[in-house]
Amino acid sequence: MNDKKLVLVRQDSDGNKLLSWYPIVFGQLSHKPIAYADGVKAYERINANALATADMSNTKAVVHHDNTKILGRTNAGTLTLEVDEYGLLATVNMGKTQLHNDTLEQVQRGDLFEGSFLGTCTSYRDLHMGETPVREIMVINELRDVAIVTDAAYKGAIILKRSEINKSETMTDAEKKAQEQAEELKRSQEAAEKAKTDKLELERKLAEEQEAKKKAETEAAKANAELKRKEEAEKAAEELKRKAAEEQEGDYLKLVRKAAEADNGGTLVLERAAGDGTTTTEAQMIPKAVAELSIKGKEPIWEQLNTNHHPNAVGNIVLPYRSPKVGQTVAERAAYTRDTVSPQGNILQPKRFGHTFEITVETLAAAGDAYFQKLIVDGMKAADRKFDEYIYTKLLAGATPVAAASELTKADFDKLQAAVDSDGETSVMSTRSTFFEAKDVKIDAGSGRFLVEKTGKYKGETYDGLDYIYSSNFVEVANEKHVVMGDMSAGLATADWNKTEVIVDKLTGAKQGIIYVTVNKLMDAALCNPLVVVKSADLDQAA
Repeated sequence: MNDKKLVLVRQDSDGNKLLSWYPIVFGQLSHKPIAYADGVKAYERINANALATADMSNTKAVVHHDNTKILGRTNAGTLTLEVDEYGLLATVNMGKTQLHNDTLEQVQRGDLFEGSFLGTCTSYRDLHMGETPVREIMVINELRDVAIVTDAAYKGAIILKRSEINKSETMTDAEKKAQEQAEELKRSQEAAEKAKTDKLELERKLAEEQEAKKKAETEAAKANAELKRKEEAEKAAEELKRKAAEEQEGDYLKLVRKAAEADNGGTLVLERAAGDGTTTTEAQMIPKAVAELSIKGKEPIWEQLNTNHHPNAVGNIVLPYRSPKVGQTVAERAAYTRDTVSPQGNILQPKRFGHTFEITVETLAAAGDAYFQKLIVDGMKAADRKFDEYIYTKLLAGATPVAAASELTKADFDKLQAAVDSDGETSVMSTRSTFFEAKDVKIDAGSGRFLVEKTGKYKGETYDGLDYIYSSNFVEVANEKHVVMGDMSAGLATADWNKTEVIVDKLTGAKQGIIYVTVNKLMDAALCNPLVVVKSADLDQAA
């Protein structure tokens, strides 16, 4: 193979002649030692990363490193430089000057067939390959020129691309041996670096495993301690309940029946011994340990909103009379002595949410406790439903409106989410009808994905994974509908005073033989931070 034909001359699609060659090759030793200014004489090779930060913005292509014989330059766009796995490939768009024509003629004749470069080195390292001293150029700071020459420092600089020739045909035995030594040294260095990296990785994993084991042991100890504490608390509660049951005649159903049959027309039954502190009043109330009115496993919708909940709201109900007259009005007049304040300073005042149902005197006499228990439980569920509506009304009244979000689309959902000024967990709320409208909206034509998906009762999920709570308890004014989005843990405070009133009214419907029973729960909610809760514009297009 003729080495003098390895510099390539070709034409582009416009007919311009292009001259390409490798002025720099990576990882090859110079074919003879180079004498450096610091007195070192060694074979030279260029590291594969040497050009990573090189300034090649004003590099010239020249003949024999002669600045008077410029073929092209990078800042003029007539020279392009490309770094690949082999080295630096230089390509000149040749003009029609006498120099360009002469250079092309000399290349095609085989007079010029090698490449070279001129640049500044800012980092190198000296090493030995057996007895052979080698200086490896690590960083070339500035590449001043690339040249076509007749005597290159690197024999490999004449090769355009490895795929275009059989390398063994262009290298001498000495060059092959030098390259093999260089490759062996490179493999040894890479193996040493890998062994060092593997060791550090193993040490890191061992440290992580030890830390994880220590953390798991600590968490297990905490969990065991918490479990033991809960078991002890449950035992204490059971013992308190047992003692209270022994001291109290009958359960709350008997108290309600007694109230309905009392000569004074009824009484006020309060759960968990809340009262004005008098002995007479306390005797008419359900002991704290009696928990029949609690609903195990029931999770009202408002408890699923991740609100800033205050579970320890406490206080006493002050009855207007020692043996009060019955009726809803009496319950509303029973003052509560303790408000609570959210961390943001919002005052939460106990309000009554409840339900009144009626039974006949005959039913009261004949119905079993299980039937009556169901009526009480239904009343408590009705209180939670009214509290759901109350909370949604609070959010609609105080949430920050986002006028740009006026349709059920992915873009408008994104606008709502962008308007929530919080780093917390964002969730979405709407009425049931609005949710099912969004459930039919495709976010794109190809994937078949929808704006929201139903994941359970009262629950859904948006296309990007936000929790979506919907309910028919959420009520809006006529001809309006919205989507509410925000961080409920930072924006909404709720409190449940854990007080349940059972009011037996025998007088109001006495002529009809009807007894009214009202079940109230004491709860409240406040919008703490309107910036973390936003709402869409009115989505009712027909309004």
